[in-house]
Amino acid sequence: MASLERRLRDLEAVYARSPRGPSDTNAREFVSGVLAAIASVRRAPIDRPPHGYEIEKLHALKPFFLAQYVAALTLLRHEDADEVRELLAEKAGDDAVLWSLIDAVVDHLGYSELGYSETRERGV
Repeated sequence: MASLERRLRDLEAVYARSPRGPSDTNAREFVSGVLAAIASVRRAPIDRPPHGYEIEKLHALKPFFLAQYVAALTLLRHEDADEVRELLAEKAGDDAVLWSLIDAVVDHLGYSELGYSETRERGV
């Protein structure tokens, strides 16, 4: 647990210094939601309805929470990532705050924590 707290603090520090991220955004809440979304997606094969991840459920989410799933699915390289990214684009348009949150989390966790080295494009 201490390791997770340290990583969250590190991410907040990186995000606070980032020119892409507004200082008043609650990065910890966003990252926490991304981690919960990752857990939900990973548990999908063993969770029984109505619990667990299903792409259909994402249509009812507000943009902030949908953005958490975009980040989670991108990090997991999940087959639904592009479809959910398009859904967010429809709901939130080019909301710079949401897209910068996604980019900051994917950049930091994707490269540092999960070891992805490919360059990804937002595609929206």
